[in-house]
Amino acid sequence: MLLHWLANQYFMRFFFPFFTVLILFSCNNNDDQNTPSDQEIMRDEVRNYLFLSDTVPVKVNMVDTVSVDDLNGMLATTEENLRLIQMDIDTLGSMIDTMAYQNLAYENSLKLYPESLQLHMAPKNLELLKLRLKMAELKSKREEFNQTQRILLHLRREQVGQIAGFEVMAVYNHKGQEIEISFLMNRKYRIID
Repeated sequence: MLLHWLANQYFMRFFFPFFTVLILFSCNNNDDQNTPSDQEIMRDEVRNYLFLSDTVPVKVNMVDTVSVDDLNGMLATTEENLRLIQMDIDTLGSMIDTMAYQNLAYENSLKLYPESLQLHMAPKNLELLKLRLKMAELKSKREEFNQTQRILLHLRREQVGQIAGFEVMAVYNHKGQEIEISFLMNRKYRIID
């Protein structure tokens, strides 16, 4: 009985910790094998973003790494473009106001019937409409720059170290047509939108 008790004590003191460490180590190795690769994480993110099912084959390739210096340069360029386009919008707005008041004064100075007046004012009104169309184009371009700035600032919030994010190209088939889309991902492989 004493021998049996000593054997149990010896087992509990030396072999039990060894087996416990061995079991924990084997569980830890299984976790590493089940951890998805970066490629799989990017593929799953693209699938989730585009609402694609798991049956749709998606190929994802990292095209470029966006460094912090690149990001700073892109932000500076975007801010400069926003400043310049706002100056263009202000100048064009002043031109539109001036032309509209000139057209109104010219129209009031004419002593014509309404039908003749519209025909006589058509070329001047056409020029004013062209300027307004140009204004709409500039405002649309400004919104594109604002969107770019918003995305880049979001990427800056997610930067770690010297890498700000990644440019990723995804290719998948939709109804027999191959579709290729480019995405900007942060360090955690989340799409910036």
